[in-house]
Amino acid sequence: MRAKLIATSVGLLFTLTACGGGSHPTATETPPPPLDRFDAILMGNAQDDNGHADLYGFTFHPLRAYRLTTGKNIDDFSVSGTTVLVAAADEQVDKLGQLGPGGQILPIPGIGRPHAFGPEIRPNGSIRYEDDKGSGKNDERFVEFNPRTGKTTVLYTGDGNEVGAFTTGPAGRLFYYNQGRTTHGQVVVIGPGKSTHTYRIATNIGTPAVGKRLIAVAVDAVDQLYTATGVVLLDPATGKQTPVDGWSPVAWSPDGTKLLVERTGAAAKAPSELGLLDPADPTHPRPIGTIPHLSIYQGSWLRGAPAQ
Repeated sequence: MRAKLIATSVGLLFTLTACGGGSHPTATETPPPPLDRFDAILMGNAQDDNGHADLYGFTFHPLRAYRLTTGKNIDDFSVSGTTVLVAAADEQVDKLGQLGPGGQILPIPGIGRPHAFGPEIRPNGSIRYEDDKGSGKNDERFVEFNPRTGKTTVLYTGDGNEVGAFTTGPAGRLFYYNQGRTTHGQVVVIGPGKSTHTYRIATNIGTPAVGKRLIAVAVDAVDQLYTATGVVLLDPATGKQTPVDGWSPVAWSPDGTKLLVERTGAAAKAPSELGLLDPADPTHPRPIGTIPHLSIYQGSWLRGAPAQ
């Protein structure tokens, strides 16, 4: 019998302020709630250093963030129930792992801790991720591991000089985006029969937030990656793009109707001024609060909603 994936939480508590508030977050030794009590899991860093991010558990009522890991250098993660998988450079290079007791990163049963990126927990329990074990030109692979059979299936391969990262988009479409590489600034949607559609988004783009219908792509500054200036909502079915300046994507609501966003650049009153974006009215995101000393890069919205 295969070992069960496990995840527990431990960390410090950060209290968020209401819009316009000026108080600082406070740390407490109070144990954080179990993972199934959080409304979202967020990835961020207190010094706004994207390369040294950790995970935080987030609640809407009250607005609070609990630190779950320390010094793990997490680049990406995926959540399903109380299972959290990460790609983390806690051992010098990015390796897959699962969040364990005390914020430790443990091997994934059946996979171990391979050098790989972009873990995804699929609804059927399988795990998708990107690695670089292809041969020749197709040296980037997007694969799926079935924990019941122990088998790994290659879903798609691509040229490492072009591919930024693979992931699964709306309606099961695969896609990859290019971040600072030969063909940077593009999102390539892979349809049935491996047909492809390429959408030029901006000169530099960052990590996308994937929803049920739309893909929210962060737009980075022209001369500096990882410095978001806005977001583009991409409909992969039609190619329609809706730009929203001044906000970067964090996570879609579970039903895919709202996008949690963070204000960017000089317009921000705090490192993490959060808002709620409705794709039906994208030019007027509604502020919901701030985390004064934590910059957020991406997240997974699990349940609940901010106060209306």
